[in-house]
Amino acid sequence: MLALIYSLVCSPASSAQSPQVPNRCLVPPDDHAPQRKAIIESIQFDSPIHLADTDVAQIITEANQHDLDADTSGWVDELTEIGLRGTWQDHGYFGVKITAGTKSLGGDSSEERFLVKAHIDEGLQYRLGDLRFANALPGEVMAFSESELRDAFPLRDGDLFNVAMIRKGIEELTKLYGSQGYIDFTAVPETAVDDHLQRISLVMRLDQQKQFRIRKTEAVGLDPKLEVLLKSKLKSDDIFNPKVVADFYEENKTVLPSGISPTDLQIRRNRRDGTVDLVLNFLPVGVVEGLVVNSSGQPVTDASVYYRVGDDSTISQQNQTTSDCNGRFVLEHVLAGNVQIGAFKETDGYVDRRFAFPFYGETNDGDFPEVQVRAESVKGVVVRLGRQGAFLELNVFDVDTKAPLDSVSYQMCNGDHPGDDQYCLGSLATGHQAQRIIPPVPVTLEIGAPGYGSWNYKNDDTGSTLVKLDSGEVKSLTIYLRRNRKGNEH
Repeated sequence: MLALIYSLVCSPASSAQSPQVPNRCLVPPDDHAPQRKAIIESIQFDSPIHLADTDVAQIITEANQHDLDADTSGWVDELTEIGLRGTWQDHGYFGVKITAGTKSLGGDSSEERFLVKAHIDEGLQYRLGDLRFANALPGEVMAFSESELRDAFPLRDGDLFNVAMIRKGIEELTKLYGSQGYIDFTAVPETAVDDHLQRISLVMRLDQQKQFRIRKTEAVGLDPKLEVLLKSKLKSDDIFNPKVVADFYEENKTVLPSGISPTDLQIRRNRRDGTVDLVLNFLPVGVVEGLVVNSSGQPVTDASVYYRVGDDSTISQQNQTTSDCNGRFVLEHVLAGNVQIGAFKETDGYVDRRFAFPFYGETNDGDFPEVQVRAESVKGVVVRLGRQGAFLELNVFDVDTKAPLDSVSYQMCNGDHPGDDQYCLGSLATGHQAQRIIPPVPVTLEIGAPGYGSWNYKNDDTGSTLVKLDSGEVKSLTIYLRRNRKGNEH
């Protein structure tokens, strides 16, 4: 059976399924008290492991290079998931299971030292089986040959199945497609596991999307001679290659203003004609400070805060921050000019309006102010989150075997706009459990899985086909799907 490993390899943006951030606000913060740092002395395993001592030492060294907060448990989860699990998976132990705890070895007002105790169930060690590339859209002609794609991918048949190298391969494929203007390219890996041969075959589903050419290039705050040089490299009707921009910054970094980088590039897509307008802002960056509150005016902790320029979300993905225990934020590296400051917190039902579909309606349609940024700080900005969404917790099983299903599709439609597909939202999840944010309006829900008939929500008491939840409400549904019988496949 194919199983998507997209979440492991591609690290998509956080969603409502993300674990809750530990509450750091039980005690009012002391602005003058520095954070106590957690120092890992050693990791103790309760059974033999196949990793070398040098690998374990590297895990500890890399963890200690970060500012781990000794007064929260979040660093233990991060060590378990990224440091330990990530290292084992990079050595072919794809199905490794890890639990970890800590024992304090003492400390002071600035740090605390810990012994980490870990239980590792390594499972089988896998190597890469067959590697194939396929277009996500049937019949679409690939922009590159099979040999070019294989040359860009760092793993070869028989290599240890290494998740980090797969991630690297996706990065290299993205660069390759980007060099020919396919700047919205995505690659989704699918795996087929053979425990007997200890091989994992890999199919890379490539969605190249539209190819873009340059319509015009605008530079703000750049020396005239450098502007002429820049525009000579980014001429109208040229295929847009982001590497050209990166190379310009690298080659001229000694004479460009400090603090700016290629990530500041604004890309305005004209999807209809396949062109982009490029805006490069070389003015000194500024800082925005402010407060995130909910619709009642209460501060919001751990909200993600961003800025955007017009409708361009490219910039805001690169520069984000998080509000503190009092809802305060400091957003650094903000491009000079007129920008909008926004925020979201999907674990509380406030969707990210940058990427929200019409399905969500007015959910989190709050007060996101526009500010004029210069080189100095802009203070006193208040970002007000809008309407909070509700949560649907879904658990899907086989009706006959009661076994959980590995891959489930979800289709939800906003009931205030019946028959209008743009107010529908489809998604695919691996595993039988999922949590979805829905707007606090009537919603239809259809669930399916490969080889199974679809299931549509219907209230047992009223017969209504609409799910209606209030803001912040949580509803859990257990769904049983029936496998399609022979002759009734669809």
